[in-house]
Amino acid sequence: MHNIRGLDTDGGEVVRMPDGSGKPRVMNIGLIGFGTVGTAVYQILQQNREELRLQTRVDLRVKRIVVRDLTKPRPVAVAEGLLTDNPQDVLADPEIDIVVEMVGGAHLKPVLLQALASGKAVITANKELIADHGPELFRTAEACDVDLLFEGSVGGGIPILRPLRETLAAGRIRRIMGIVNGTTNYILTQMSREGKSFAAALAEAQLAGYAEADPTADVDGHDAARKLAILATIAFHSRVTTADVYAEGIRRITPADIAYGQQRGWALKLLAIAAQEGEQYEARVHPAFIPATHPLASVNDAFNAIYVHGEEVGETMFYGRGAGGMPTASAVIGDIVEAAKNRRRGVSFSEVQQYNDWSRKEQVRVLSRYYLRVALTQPAAEPAARTLALVGAGAAGEGSQFADGQTSARQAVEHLLPTYGIPVAYLSEYRRPDGTGDLVVETGLTTEGALHTMREVLHGVPGVAAITNIIRILN
Repeated sequence: MHNIRGLDTDGGEVVRMPDGSGKPRVMNIGLIGFGTVGTAVYQILQQNREELRLQTRVDLRVKRIVVRDLTKPRPVAVAEGLLTDNPQDVLADPEIDIVVEMVGGAHLKPVLLQALASGKAVITANKELIADHGPELFRTAEACDVDLLFEGSVGGGIPILRPLRETLAAGRIRRIMGIVNGTTNYILTQMSREGKSFAAALAEAQLAGYAEADPTADVDGHDAARKLAILATIAFHSRVTTADVYAEGIRRITPADIAYGQQRGWALKLLAIAAQEGEQYEARVHPAFIPATHPLASVNDAFNAIYVHGEEVGETMFYGRGAGGMPTASAVIGDIVEAAKNRRRGVSFSEVQQYNDWSRKEQVRVLSRYYLRVALTQPAAEPAARTLALVGAGAAGEGSQFADGQTSARQAVEHLLPTYGIPVAYLSEYRRPDGTGDLVVETGLTTEGALHTMREVLHGVPGVAAITNIIRILN
């Protein structure tokens, strides 16, 4: 039977159900948070009301919006009485079916637990809450037989969680590698294109609205680590929290590092990497050089991209805007549509299956190639007295070519690295105008643990001022 169209009493079009009933069921939504994303969600719900009604066969209406300050000017007009500063006006209202939380932060856990316990579906983009407290939330959602959906928590408007959970669910995902933080990608793009310092590029990102006044979560890798924990949990059917993810940011990156990589045919990105092998997984966030020909190398500015490798599907990449009001709101609306359809049918799909008790691979055992930039107190080729005296006879060896103690810093580094299990693939020297120098080393494949040991040793070598940076090199 075809749908019968008519006019709603408030001017909207009625879609009659195949059974001949009149108005579609109304589902009321309570928004918690009315910032950039919350406002965009409200606008889409208002502007696309008819399209959403056709998709869901229910009438989605915003009944309440929880804000912190009722007197604050709003970029969009809302009906009188819609705003409240009391979350209980949403949580305790039996007529509200779906709660959409757009505030962020782990402190919202009691609010979402109460919403779930009240039988309401919950939609959130709160990556911190899902990454760190997901098990408790999912247990509550399952016990109450309601939806808990969070597509907007990773990748903004990029549809990634639903494909991992559904479309790619039949296969085994073995590796995820992606750019999942738009702020750091924008900063590194500015540094790469314009040769700007980290501080200058960060200031520009803040001016453009891509970085917060306190950018710590972004530039130190915490935001990306939370997103990776969520991705790995779904992809590997296990439980990965933020604490399980090694995180390193981009504060130490310099234009000199990026320029060197460009000369070698590399691009520098902050990457989120998760891999599963046997009964172990690894999860890490850090800057890395990748070949300029890699698909992720051309992902610039505030865009995100997630590269997924599965045994059956092979390689796929998801690309789009990873942040911003409308892109994130688009993902949230998708979750609202799914929750509305499920609620109308009397079903829910809130549970993320976690049936593999994988152990985390220790970071010290992770293999990689490395770029080291070593600042010297003199040019690398000039001899430094007693260069090896502080590292013991085990390194130099009796009768060694370094026994006279008159070796250059380059010779010392070139000799010491293999001694500690770090193969040397390439060395280059740079002389500064003040007479000091830099030594750049590219290593072969080695463990993180060996590198940490070598870093301690190099700090004790005369002629070495500091190891100014260590960056991983990925093929």
